[in-house]
Amino acid sequence: MENTSAQRSPAYIFLKIFQKAKKVRRKQLLLLLLLTLISLMFEMLSVGSLIPFIDALSGESDLNNPENLKFIKIITDYFLPYENKKFILMVIFIFFTIISYLFKIFIIWFAGYIHNNIGHEINLEIFKKTVFKKYYYHINTNSSKFVGNINKSDRFRSAIAYVLQLIISIIMVIGFLVFLIFLDKKLVLLLSVVGIFLYFITYLFLKKKMSAISIVEANEIDNRIRILQETSANIREVLISGLQKKFLGIFKSSDDNLKKILIKNIIYTNIPGNFILMVATILLSILIFFYSNKSGGIISNLPIMAAVIFLLQKMIPQLQFIYTCFSKLKLHSQSLYDVKDLLYSTDSNIETEIIEKKDVSFKKSIKISNGKFSYDINSREILNNINIEIKKNETVLILGNTGSGKSTLEDILIGLISLNSGKLLIDEIEIDESKIFSWQKKISHIPQHASFLDSSILENITFTKKFEDIDEEKLHQVTKIAEIYDFIVESANGFQSIIGERAKKLSGGQKQRIALARALYSDKEVLFLDEATNALDKEMEEKIFTNIFNDKKNKTIIVISHNEDLAKFFDKVLKVEKSEVKQIR
Repeated sequence: MENTSAQRSPAYIFLKIFQKAKKVRRKQLLLLLLLTLISLMFEMLSVGSLIPFIDALSGESDLNNPENLKFIKIITDYFLPYENKKFILMVIFIFFTIISYLFKIFIIWFAGYIHNNIGHEINLEIFKKTVFKKYYYHINTNSSKFVGNINKSDRFRSAIAYVLQLIISIIMVIGFLVFLIFLDKKLVLLLSVVGIFLYFITYLFLKKKMSAISIVEANEIDNRIRILQETSANIREVLISGLQKKFLGIFKSSDDNLKKILIKNIIYTNIPGNFILMVATILLSILIFFYSNKSGGIISNLPIMAAVIFLLQKMIPQLQFIYTCFSKLKLHSQSLYDVKDLLYSTDSNIETEIIEKKDVSFKKSIKISNGKFSYDINSREILNNINIEIKKNETVLILGNTGSGKSTLEDILIGLISLNSGKLLIDEIEIDESKIFSWQKKISHIPQHASFLDSSILENITFTKKFEDIDEEKLHQVTKIAEIYDFIVESANGFQSIIGERAKKLSGGQKQRIALARALYSDKEVLFLDEATNALDKEMEEKIFTNIFNDKKNKTIIVISHNEDLAKFFDKVLKVEKSEVKQIR
């Protein structure tokens, strides 16, 4: 069970997800740490070179106080001539400052390169995990979850940036603190501890609130995508029935929730930081006041005071980065948890269940022996006591009323869903998880509602963009069989005509004929058609079936329909009725 507080912490979740990235990223992270340490060294050198530079400019400061800075004065007096001392120290300070900022710029680029590459790799894993889930998973999961998981994966991409910035900032803050202690142990240590303590207390105070927000945010991402998909899918009904305000109200409610979450995100990540910056400004004024009252006044203590302020000016933004990164990670923790769960899920995952893929030959028959199926163990059986045989190169019509189980029988024959009991046999060999891929490679399939790309007719038939990559003769042949060739060549751009999202530019009959051409172009051994011609008139439907059977060659064709008039075209007719499958001819 992965429900302990430690296993739900952003750090644990991040590390688990990060393990899915390529190994080279770990080496790149080590290189980033090395570069950060080098950058810190140049930051220290720039601050260290500021002290003698200010000392030389003031002329009245005292580097003998504190004692640990005496060596700076001894070194500069010994190596630098008095007449050029100010200029040389200025050049040294500028040089180290430029180098430190160049390193900082490179680190920003390199960290961006790392986190975007890791994010890309995790996005691919999320997509892969989803498309390799079994069909049963997809019919029980809203498609908005798929899109939502990719959006949440992008949260992980941002989380990588936060973690890298967190590591860099922590290294910098530790280095700055060490140097500050070296400059003025008691006072600076006290002020630094106060600042860090304020950040820590603020984070602890808001921690639970940020966790609660992260859960709402993750749910709202899925919810908003679902609303957008449902609105787009039902846009005809929305326009015809005047449901615009209803759907607008649903979207407004979801978007309003997301708006409130984003406002709280801004409050919890930015406002506390500004409050602490205000406190830091007050502490700096106290620091200046303290140095003005020390022996020798401000001028005498100017080099140290300038170095301390210069360091604090560098350290305070890093502290703010640390707080912001912790906050963002906490605010997105539920999204990260969802991503981690999907990456490590094995339930309904095809890849994890297949140890060895085995080839299946189809030379004799497809059988279901003593088959039973229900979508849920506790629900009624959709199909019971199925015993059917379809011989190779046979043409079979499966009839039945709406909801009788025709499409479920097809899904079992294809191997998309498994029988609760009984066997699916190809040439008397049971089709299990190791053989399912080989069997499905032999199948062309048109579902009741075919899906389309927002692209050309050519790509929707061949899944290829260019004519030079296809068999043009076969393309023309299958479009003629599907009775869609004339429509295509008479279109303004022919096969390159764009059909729009979900083929909105086509009629129902045109969609079905293009889907049929797609299945025929793939030229597999077995062709399944599920109500694939129900949008066509009787004359066109019969013409297409005549074309198919005249050119059927060595194909096994299985058609699902409620139209009994098609029976004359088929060798065998099955009927699904009252959970049973009977051969009626």
